[in-house]
Amino acid sequence: MLPKEKKYGKFLTRVIYFLLWMVMTIQLVRAQTPIIDTYKAELEKDIHDSTRVYYLLVLYEETFESDPLEAENYLQQAIKLSRQIPDKFHYLQAGLAQSRLLIYNEVPLDSTVALLMDLLDLARDMDDERGQADVFFELGEAYQFANQDEKAFLYYKEGLEIYQRLDEPENIVWYLNPMGVILHEKGDKDEAFYYYKEGVELAISVNDSSWVTMFYNNMAEVHRESMEFEEAILYYARGLETSNNPWDSCLIYTNLGMMYTNVENFSKASDHLERARILGLKYEIKEELCNVFLRWGDFYAAQGLHEKAFEEFDIAEMLINQYETDLSVDYTEYFWIELYKSRAKAYEEFGDPAKALAYHKKYKLIEDTLYGEEKRKLILNLDAGYRIGQKEIENQLLKTTSSGYKTEIQRKTFTILAVVLIALLFLALTYMLYISNRRSKQYAKELEAEVEASTRDVRLTNLKLENSNAELQSFASITSHDLKEPLRTIAGFTSFLEQNINNKQYENLATPVGFIKTNVARMFRLIEDILAYSSLTENAEKELISFNEIKEHVRESLRTMIEEKDAEIIYGTGLAKAEPLMLPSRLKVVFKNLIENGIKYNTNEKPQVVISYSAQGGKHVFLFADNGIGIAPEYRETIFEMFKRLHTRDEYRGTGVGLAICKKTIQNLGGKLYLNRSDENGSEFYLEIS
Repeated sequence: MLPKEKKYGKFLTRVIYFLLWMVMTIQLVRAQTPIIDTYKAELEKDIHDSTRVYYLLVLYEETFESDPLEAENYLQQAIKLSRQIPDKFHYLQAGLAQSRLLIYNEVPLDSTVALLMDLLDLARDMDDERGQADVFFELGEAYQFANQDEKAFLYYKEGLEIYQRLDEPENIVWYLNPMGVILHEKGDKDEAFYYYKEGVELAISVNDSSWVTMFYNNMAEVHRESMEFEEAILYYARGLETSNNPWDSCLIYTNLGMMYTNVENFSKASDHLERARILGLKYEIKEELCNVFLRWGDFYAAQGLHEKAFEEFDIAEMLINQYETDLSVDYTEYFWIELYKSRAKAYEEFGDPAKALAYHKKYKLIEDTLYGEEKRKLILNLDAGYRIGQKEIENQLLKTTSSGYKTEIQRKTFTILAVVLIALLFLALTYMLYISNRRSKQYAKELEAEVEASTRDVRLTNLKLENSNAELQSFASITSHDLKEPLRTIAGFTSFLEQNINNKQYENLATPVGFIKTNVARMFRLIEDILAYSSLTENAEKELISFNEIKEHVRESLRTMIEEKDAEIIYGTGLAKAEPLMLPSRLKVVFKNLIENGIKYNTNEKPQVVISYSAQGGKHVFLFADNGIGIAPEYRETIFEMFKRLHTRDEYRGTGVGLAICKKTIQNLGGKLYLNRSDENGSEFYLEIS
């Protein structure tokens, strides 16, 4: 850490640089001049490096959507120049802009997190609380975009607490929205609604209409998903009143059209969908045009006008194909799922069960490997957040243009006097604060140490409780989704079966009966695995058994699979002589699941799993090595999550709970289980336990 004198000197330097920056910005921007052209012209002049970095970052933000290559060039110039400035504030801002670019370009998470962790260390060294909060926000966005919501929520919470302590409502709203989205997607709608409600109140207090619109839209979404359509209409309408851009208005008009269709108010539904269509066509809002025509199809289908519905669906399908190269993969995936769902429902109502079944299979096939509407919500919120940031920059620049130009003499005189006066005031104030604070710091440190010692156990207990609650919420949300999925399939095919029987079309019964039997079996497996997972507790009795008993359990449990696949289990180094090794009985299920995965996910003629053992520093260390198909790099951080499947059910059977049970069992025993290596030659898992 810097000495106190240097620390305060650095603070004053930053203040002076900031004042210079603001004064020069006010004087250099001309009214009625395009923003991009103005800043390009200013870059040609002899200006201070800190001001040049600021202009480059503004140009990066302004050209991000229209010319991504030019925007990235501005950003790289800003990063390079900011490294040469002693005050690292500018480098921190350039680094944050770079992290946002990495997130939107879907660069591997590790690279983005590594950059942000370096920026966090820099902000802490600078004692910059706002900088730390901004880094926490970008970390939350990176993990949320990678679908690691628990980590994302914790980082958003860190940043939120900083701005709450600083009492800056205009910054607090940035954190409330994504935190609400995460809770919303996890199924905690009441808590999500609370975050949205608090956000809209703060946004109104700071007169930020863009955030007001977004929060009202999200509040409406909560009611829509709860089938509370009248309440949803109320909040969509409030959001529409505050909307100040055609993109948001088109989205909300479409949503209102959907809601009025659901409550069978077809006159208002038609009016709002037509407004959405006009906006979408006028501004060529590709993301919403596909959705608008899709909802027109739902509108006609709800009235029994199926021929018109199919025409609108055809237009929607044409637009999806036409815009596929312009839209992100997430948008097109979402639209295909929604289109196939709507077609399946319409054909079922139209009395064509064969086509209904065909489209049902199509969207189920996509849904098995995609995130659907949840991921689209994330993209919508990230895009909206970016647009709000753009709007704030434009507003700030418009404010600066209102001051106009002074004469050259007035400009120089004002700059010098303002800087000197403010510098003297800050020096005097800083010195007074330094003298006052120095006297109380020693006492504060002693008191802080005493409080820390007395509350350490309480914090540890609270942390365990928070982790337990987070795990419980995640478990409940995932379990609900995966249990409902086979039930929905069974219900759908039962309806199809009933229609065939009523129509005496007995030749088509084999397919739906097969699907029903498959999903019933899947339900049994899911329930068994959920019960096994939920029964794992940290305080369970740790009965010891011999390693030979574990081997016998594995052999009996996997006898059929071993014989069918001609598999081989080899107990290698450290285990060949059947040493009298005593281990917790709960390891039986861990050994069985790891060995079973090594045999199941294996295309070799002779699947093989080798288990080695060594004693290291009072710990039992086991290595499980197989010659299976390996695990793709993008899934290695998530393989231990509940219901995480890396393949479709047609390729390999299973519920995706096995490794989650293994991980939780080992954690409850105070050990570690991790993937050491995985490629086309197989995988290696290490298990360490005391």
